[in-house]
Amino acid sequence: MSVVCEEDLVQDEIVKSVGWRLLKINAVLDLSLTGITAQFSTALANAGVNLSVIATYNTDYILVEEAKLTTAIEALRGAGFEVIE
Repeated sequence: MSVVCEEDLVQDEIVKSVGWRLLKINAVLDLSLTGITAQFSTALANAGVNLSVIATYNTDYILVEEAKLTTAIEALRGAGFEVIE
């Protein structure tokens, strides 16, 4: 099981991956839509940014490594996405 939460909430003895930043797709994304994840994940992959996607019933969230956040934002903007910081 994976749990996504703020780093400081995880006890030291728990195996964890830290240093990730959360980006929200600021639009209502119906589950019947196709290709949305492909659009932003392709832009990030082409920029060398690995990601983890959390899809909910009405929007998506992207986790990117904090060290690659600037690269991720530039890649998303370059692909036509509006990024609000």
